[in-house]
Amino acid sequence: MYASLLAELAQALGFDGWLVNIENKVIDLVPNLKVFVSQLTDSMHAWVPGSTVIWYDSVTVDGSLRWQNRLNDKNMPFFEISDSFFTNYSWQKEYAKESGDLAGEHRRFDVYMGVDVFGRNTYGGGGYQCDVALKAAREAEVSAALFAPGWTYENNKDDNRWWGLIAECWSDARLDPVQLPFFTNFDVGHGRATFIEGRQVSELPWSNLSCQSLQPLLRVEVSSLKQVSITSSRDPPIYSGGSSIHMIGDINTDELCLYQLYRTAVHVEDLHHETSLDVSYSVRVESSSKFALVLKTEDHLGACSIHFLLDMEEEDNNATSITKYEIGHTSVIFDYYKRKGECRTSADTRAEASGTEFDSCKSLSNREYTLTKEKYTITGVFGVCSTADDLRPLLIKLLHENESVFEPGNFLVQEEKEKDGDAQTEEIKANYRAVLGHISLADSSHDCHFSNKDQRFVGTNISWAEGNAGEKFVSVKLVWRGHVEKFTWERFHVYARTRRDEVPLQYLGMAMVEAFYVYELAVSKQATPITFYLQPQCSCGKVQDLSTCPTYKIDVPHPSSAVWMRSQPSLKDWLFV
Repeated sequence: MYASLLAELAQALGFDGWLVNIENKVIDLVPNLKVFVSQLTDSMHAWVPGSTVIWYDSVTVDGSLRWQNRLNDKNMPFFEISDSFFTNYSWQKEYAKESGDLAGEHRRFDVYMGVDVFGRNTYGGGGYQCDVALKAAREAEVSAALFAPGWTYENNKDDNRWWGLIAECWSDARLDPVQLPFFTNFDVGHGRATFIEGRQVSELPWSNLSCQSLQPLLRVEVSSLKQVSITSSRDPPIYSGGSSIHMIGDINTDELCLYQLYRTAVHVEDLHHETSLDVSYSVRVESSSKFALVLKTEDHLGACSIHFLLDMEEEDNNATSITKYEIGHTSVIFDYYKRKGECRTSADTRAEASGTEFDSCKSLSNREYTLTKEKYTITGVFGVCSTADDLRPLLIKLLHENESVFEPGNFLVQEEKEKDGDAQTEEIKANYRAVLGHISLADSSHDCHFSNKDQRFVGTNISWAEGNAGEKFVSVKLVWRGHVEKFTWERFHVYARTRRDEVPLQYLGMAMVEAFYVYELAVSKQATPITFYLQPQCSCGKVQDLSTCPTYKIDVPHPSSAVWMRSQPSLKDWLFV
């Protein structure tokens, strides 16, 4: 029963799998434990296709807690009923090959040699020597598992240096994304405020790791990190969520800064017709700064094309044109947006942004493109920074000099450091400033089908409370279920209107499941009724217009009604006493 419940939980919350670590003696319960692990593995495969159950090197088959630091006959039975094996950290170099050989040719990569980044009795010493252990695992043709990579943050170490060492010895990173639609807003799972499509909807700081989107892996090709600082920032402008990518540096007019955002394997094909791909990204550039998104594609014959998605502000904003060049074995295509517009920005956002390094009066600009060609694969997404008036001659020159400049490589984006107290960030003398807010790739046939038809949005478990000063509060569990095929609701935003004249709506939060709990929402005396709004967000990043979103209303009971509960402390009182 517990195994199936864990599998159902993983499916509901989007888990990739379970790591099973039993670090206590189970002398008399080994048969039960083996049944549980076997059932968990089978249940996970049924509920979440492609999921993984990993057994950690802890108890042995006789129920003793004895770390083996390798795969051997004392833990092999657990490996046989799970998907992977994660060794303890105190292994020797020869253990890696021994473990792989025991696993067999078809399962040797299911063995993960554990590496403790903090260096607690781990092979290689951990820290900046983690690459020693990774190289040993790679030479033995087994996998590796890094434990506690937060070491760099907790010890104020150089994050880029550490990830650079990892990339050098384990460069074949998993390709991601691999399917459409793809959307990223560079969210790191926390923010100082909440934004949706460029508009600030809440000024409250928040943290929710489930909101993280796919982060870019950056490798600077032309230029260096000293010339262009590329950071994840929680300062506005922000497209959605709580962060964006800020690029600040010093670039000469005859230079380019080219970096890889994602190494991908996205197949775009239609067996009977040419396939159209809709691409959009939001960006803000200042003064003479220029930015272009770049897609590298490969057709079924292996021929490469590089699409530069340029901005042509000096021309008509509705311009649509394509210029194509052939350089060696590579087609170079300059695409111009089919539509350009400003992302919505509220007055509050602009006022609060006045203390940032960027001009707060400028919002993000949303650029949209359509690429039409026969079936192909997107193999990379890049960014280009420059201060040149025209990027095209520099890009052509770059490719003439080095046609392989768009080959795969990785470099991790660094997150901005917190400011200590009132200390001011060191001023950067720069002529280049740009912000990247989001990237979206979707098949042109993709339609979000935002509709209220068959949309069930109701409230349950409604209760009312009265505070010590006579203030009123409502608690409710909001639930919904939509019947929509061929696309995915990525998440749901919940708002409330607690009085007739409340504009804008009060943003309550976000849910990634079909339920949202509201606890003691303050109710205005003028609220008749309270209206809740449910705003779906599609996997391509688009959100439904609030004016067409499903709503649920609760009538405020008369003060003399028996539904009012006696005075009780609020959740805030419990948390901050």
